[in-house]
Amino acid sequence: MKIVDVLGAIKNWSFPYSGPVLRQGLRRDSILAVMLTTVLGTVLILNAIQQLEQQSTLADLVNTAGRLRMLSQRTAYMAYRAADGDADAKRMLSELHDKVDAGLRHVETDGWSKGIFRDPGDVGVAALKSLKARWGEYRELTSSIVAAADSTRRLSQEQVRQLGNGGDALLQASDDMVNVVLARASKMGDRVRLLLPITLVLGLLMSIWTYLYIHWRILKPLALIGQMSDRLAQGDLSVRVTEYRADEFGRLIERMNHNADTIQSLSIAHAEAEQAIRDSELRSRTVWEVSTDAILMIDAEGTIHYTNPAVIDVFGYRTDEVRGQNIALLQPARLREAHKQGFAHYIKTGKRRLNWAGIEMAVLHKSGREVPVELSFAHVSLSGEDWFVGFFRDISARLAAEADLRLRDRAIQATSEGVMITDSRAPGHPIIYVNPALERITGYSADEVIGGSGRVFLGERPDLSEIKELVLLLRERREGTVLIRGRRKNRTLLWIELSVAPVRNAQGEVTHYVSIFMDVTERKRQEEALLRSVNYDSLTGLPNRTLLYDRLHQAIVATARHLRETGVLFIDLDHFKVVNDSLGHDIGDKLLVQVTERLKGCLRENDTLARWGGDEFIILLAEMEHSEDIVLIAQRVLDSLHAPFILDDQEVYCGASIGGSVFPRDGSNPDALLQHADIAMYRAKEQGRNIYRLYAQEMQESIDRRLSLEGQLRKAVDNGELLLHYQPQIELISGRVIGAEALLRWRHPELGMVSPALFIPLAEESNLIVSIGDWVLHTACAEVRRWREMGFADVGVAVNLSARQFMQPDLSARVMDVLACHGVRPEELEVEITESLVMGNPTKTIEVLRQLQEIGVRAALDDFGTGYSSLAYLKKFPVSRLKIDKSFVQDEAIVRAVIQLAFSYGLETVAEGVEDESTLNLLQRLGCDIVQGYFYSRPLPADDFVGFLRAREDRPLSIPVARWGAGPQGVSP
Repeated sequence: MKIVDVLGAIKNWSFPYSGPVLRQGLRRDSILAVMLTTVLGTVLILNAIQQLEQQSTLADLVNTAGRLRMLSQRTAYMAYRAADGDADAKRMLSELHDKVDAGLRHVETDGWSKGIFRDPGDVGVAALKSLKARWGEYRELTSSIVAAADSTRRLSQEQVRQLGNGGDALLQASDDMVNVVLARASKMGDRVRLLLPITLVLGLLMSIWTYLYIHWRILKPLALIGQMSDRLAQGDLSVRVTEYRADEFGRLIERMNHNADTIQSLSIAHAEAEQAIRDSELRSRTVWEVSTDAILMIDAEGTIHYTNPAVIDVFGYRTDEVRGQNIALLQPARLREAHKQGFAHYIKTGKRRLNWAGIEMAVLHKSGREVPVELSFAHVSLSGEDWFVGFFRDISARLAAEADLRLRDRAIQATSEGVMITDSRAPGHPIIYVNPALERITGYSADEVIGGSGRVFLGERPDLSEIKELVLLLRERREGTVLIRGRRKNRTLLWIELSVAPVRNAQGEVTHYVSIFMDVTERKRQEEALLRSVNYDSLTGLPNRTLLYDRLHQAIVATARHLRETGVLFIDLDHFKVVNDSLGHDIGDKLLVQVTERLKGCLRENDTLARWGGDEFIILLAEMEHSEDIVLIAQRVLDSLHAPFILDDQEVYCGASIGGSVFPRDGSNPDALLQHADIAMYRAKEQGRNIYRLYAQEMQESIDRRLSLEGQLRKAVDNGELLLHYQPQIELISGRVIGAEALLRWRHPELGMVSPALFIPLAEESNLIVSIGDWVLHTACAEVRRWREMGFADVGVAVNLSARQFMQPDLSARVMDVLACHGVRPEELEVEITESLVMGNPTKTIEVLRQLQEIGVRAALDDFGTGYSSLAYLKKFPVSRLKIDKSFVQDEAIVRAVIQLAFSYGLETVAEGVEDESTLNLLQRLGCDIVQGYFYSRPLPADDFVGFLRAREDRPLSIPVARWGAGPQGVSP
């Protein structure tokens, strides 16, 4: 059997064991190791024996094969001798035949029995067959030759050749057999030599396996067990061997881990028991030491043995001062005997005369005063001895608190505010107490409300919005104050300022509510009256800013909900300040009242008219169905202000500039809507006043530019950026220059020439117009003097006055000072005022114009026809000229009417904006006195105007005169 086969058999070995299954462990491993070693040793020994037997067989076969070769040679030799008649050779030849046959049988028998020949196709079997065949042939040949030799015949040449060939063949077959056997012997030797290193390798592997097995299965667990034992010996009870093993060492480790768990559990339990004892001692000591009650421990004789530190707080003694003393030390003299008898009775009979829990009594303080205490006493038995423990609680504060509580109860009974206490633990929070004041305030008696709900004071239909906060206070269990409307028993209105406070027990749970009722009905009436004064304007009775903001906010919310629009109109009265300053604040107030009445007539049913302040009003158009509504209302307002106002028998004209904004298009909140309406209002003022404008985005940009420009305008006055241009005024009858209108210009260092339409309204609104107006007067008068000095003595100057300048109380004195300063004659100066200015306050206008007339300064009424002049006042105005606005100069009917009106009142007419010859011819034909415009010259700088004067100085009249000295065409002087 080969080693490989043996190993395969061992690999697939299974024990036919029917008994209890062995536990895997060292015992099993030891048995397996012994069995494996025995099997391997047996296999190796058997294999060695087999190899030795085969070696012996092969050696024997080699010898036999060698003898056969030798016998074949001797047979051939004897065959030659027997053929020659040698009787001995013949006899020996027969013996040789028998020996060769025996040798062949031996080789064949041992070869098959010893495994030298494995199958019929084996090389050895073929060599044996060949040898037997050659031997058979040779034996027959030699037998025939020997037989022939008996007849004394000599061998023929052919027989000799056959005998030689047969011998050679037999010898060759013998050699082949020997070679085969030798080859098998060589292979067998190789196997024996190979078996030796295999045996050594297997022995080495067994040694390594034995070492590793001993290390991992024996030494390592022994080391782990040793380490665990060392750490356990050092007190580390948490150590465990976590390696799992299924052998005897595993069982040992498992038992050691279990023992360690048991020891650790016992140790922990012991430690916990010790800690529990310490904690118990600590708690007892803590209670003993930190208790505010004085604790005394006395024996049956009444001697004090132990006390806690609180004894000093209750009795005033230190612990060392009372220890060893009799309890009588702490008892008032009047009570000692009774205490002594009661204690002795209990010691003797074991019966108590009093309940030892919660006895209220007096004890004696070290200072000699008596202290009220609450005493709880206990009888304990320790080591067979009787001990008594007393807990003395100082109740001085409690008694004082009870006295204070009784005092407060009397105070609650006597207070003027109603007090109600409800039980929050019972369903419905029933009333458990009301004081007399609450009975007086509500009209309900205590018997009528106790046990019922506090809702009785709110009436049958309380305002849910008002009690919402009260419900929230009760739900969140917090204190607070709410203002609610209630009802007295007689159903009259009662305003209550209700203060609610929860009452909590020791666990923090709300058990009751204390409610304080304060009757604030009268205060509420006063507040409502005050609120009206806060929310309404005292002069006009209109809502003020505060109320407007609130209504505008509500309107925005409602509009957003209903997907509609809300409009805001910002109304600013034109020239109200002029009226207010000239006629007085009383007249101004009357004007505001009359304006209010007219504005009210312009409103729809749900609109709000509010006074914003001064001469500004706001109209709130709530939930507009159509965007055009705001335009209709704005125009209705303008129309309502067209007629004059009669104020103390004086007619006053007052227009308005209106700006409008619409939610949500122009803003999403009240501030944005009001701001944008204000911006639109200023745009209306810029574009001529007495009109309305709706907000657009570019207006905001314009306002930003306007603010920037205003700041730069203030610097322009000081930086000398202002200048005057002069537009010639031509007398049509003579064609000569009789004067010039001084027009203000601003040369900005970066923007160049700034339009007067931009900066003059800024100057008027920012009060810069007064200082600028003074500068214009001085500059124009200085230029007139220069003209006169240059030979142009008949050329005067016309200066525009703003409303603020014109209404200055000392205007005439200012003008006289300017004239005197520059040496200019009064008749060389003409002041121009607008028609809207004079009609703002006609009486004041007449007064100022007469003052100017008295000092010799002429006045011209500018932009005539653009306002609402009253002919009755026009006749009274001391003006010398009417200026026809350039927008009318091409309308023949208007120009004719103005010229005829002026001629009727003895006034000259000045036409502005004459830009072509046809217009000039029309004005000449209609009898206009003076013209100015681009047909003659644009406004010129001072030096250029002088050049213009010089160019026309000797120029002949180029304009034909229709009627010299006559009035207007078709009008008789």
